[in-house]
Amino acid sequence: MKPIHQKSQLILEQEQRFIRDLSLRVLDKPQLHIWMIFIPIIFVHFYFEWQKYKNCSTSFKKNYIITFKRALDEAAAFVQDGREPDLDTLVKMADTPAGAQQKLAELFSVLIEHYEALLRANGSDYKSLVRSVYIKRANYLLFINQLNNAEKKFNAALKPQLESTIDDAKDIICAIERYSEKIRRNDAEEIFA
Repeated sequence: MKPIHQKSQLILEQEQRFIRDLSLRVLDKPQLHIWMIFIPIIFVHFYFEWQKYKNCSTSFKKNYIITFKRALDEAAAFVQDGREPDLDTLVKMADTPAGAQQKLAELFSVLIEHYEALLRANGSDYKSLVRSVYIKRANYLLFINQLNNAEKKFNAALKPQLESTIDDAKDIICAIERYSEKIRRNDAEEIFA
């Protein structure tokens, strides 16, 4: 059985991979066509679009991981020290609008429960930790549904604020939700193959 800090690292790496995959599907990546090289002004435009994509992708991944990382840290503290998770502090740290705070607390609760179970499980890699906790694919899919629903409720609570400040917020949120579900289901198939 691996120590908690090693299991935490395995879990964090899995979440980072998930977010990387999500960013590849959600963000529009500019495509380079061979003819662009021959037209300098078009190539310059492509270069600026590529830089914008890279910056956006980096920012997306850096900001998206925060919720997962905080929940994982809280679960690790609970498993190691027996300290009860402090959802109020986690929500305050997130600087979330008042109307979405309860939904964020629910999302944190789902994540912490999941991470706590993984941290207590026996296994040498992420897949074996998940198999140890959930035993069969159907149980893991129930967790995935619970997580997806918690994220959807949180996103729904954020929508009014986001729609007033971000163009196409509704479409972006729908894409994130759709691809999150798809990636997680594919992971479940792979873990329990």
